[in-house]
Amino acid sequence: MKCLICQNLAFKLICNDCDKQIKITPKARKSFDNFMVYSFFDYQDIEYLLKSKYSLIGSRIYKILARKAFLYFKNEISDTFKNLNIHSIGIDDKVKKYYSHSGVIINEFRHIFKPLFGSLISTNNIHYAGQSLQYRQNNKKDFIYKGRSGIDAVLFDDVITTGLSIKEAREVLIKNKVNVLFALTLTDARM
Repeated sequence: MKCLICQNLAFKLICNDCDKQIKITPKARKSFDNFMVYSFFDYQDIEYLLKSKYSLIGSRIYKILARKAFLYFKNEISDTFKNLNIHSIGIDDKVKKYYSHSGVIINEFRHIFKPLFGSLISTNNIHYAGQSLQYRQNNKKDFIYKGRSGIDAVLFDDVITTGLSIKEAREVLIKNKVNVLFALTLTDARM
């Protein structure tokens, strides 16, 4: 098999040398109402990998990225969350093209946060990739929440751009009595 990045022969989807070049570069952004969103990778470093989410191989690529993010989080931050009953909720966690990209991400963090798979779903089949802020504001995702109430949770998504999806998801969760602590994304497209 060939490495997806360098095209050299490899036993893995991304060879060890290329994997080492995908660096963790943690960032934090205050979103609406001073809500904190943390990300792990520079957007320009993984942009081509993120585009794989529209194909079946994306599940394997997202697993690699989420695993790197989880290991960083576990080594640097997770002691704060030991023995706490915190859940993870993926934004629009529904199966598209044979897998859920947010489901892959929250599954990697399952040793710290209890995943609530498929609990926050958009009722509009809207894609924001490449769309303007005006388009995003005019076309809400109309999330519905089918999970437990009265819990603490962390929101997960692959990319934050304008923050509107996270804002809308958080509002729906708050209405359903979910205390959303913060959000984790693989990358921030604005930073």
